[in-house]
Amino acid sequence: TTDTVTDLSGRGVGLDVVHLAIERLRGFLEIETTLGIGTKFTVAVPLSLSILPLLLCGIQKRTIAIPSSKVLEIVSIADLVETKEIFWRDRLIPLYSLLKILPYSESNDFETESLLALILDIAGVPIAFAIDRLIEEKELVIKPFDNTVKVPAYVMGCTILGTGEVVLVVAPDQLNALVVNNFISETDQVDNVSLQKRKIS
Repeated sequence: TTDTVTDLSGRGVGLDVVHLAIERLRGFLEIETTLGIGTKFTVAVPLSLSILPLLLCGIQKRTIAIPSSKVLEIVSIADLVETKEIFWRDRLIPLYSLLKILPYSESNDFETESLLALILDIAGVPIAFAIDRLIEEKELVIKPFDNTVKVPAYVMGCTILGTGEVVLVVAPDQLNALVVNNFISETDQVDNVSLQKRKIS
């Protein structure tokens, strides 16, 4: 780094090169800056083959794997009715449907009443995600995808179960973007409904 901008330094080119290299490795770069204190860089890159404890959960007919280290708690939401927030450890946290968040919904999907929620650590913030069922927790090999096909940032890689089923491994820290997109989509739907009501009236 340098205190002054020149033709060779101080323009962020080096950081952009690092960012591109990390993306090619299917990793991610986080930057946190505090005025007057400094900047924190967090770099995470996947190993070519990693063995991690994974929590396997079911959403409709799909199986999703989530790193157990990111699961803060599993709670029952059987008694809750159409709520978007839940109390957890004396605080109110948002609740989302993992089926709605992940862009895998099909026309023949129907939303069932979720009985469980995973409290996930999303970049240091606890957020609850409703699921249909828990399958099991076990140590599995994670294989990252290559660059042949562009893979969404929230996909860490995949793992293969003993049955031969290929299961996507979700990176919880990357779910923020999906949460924001879901919020925008729901807001647009509400606005469209309001506009239609105005036209009818």
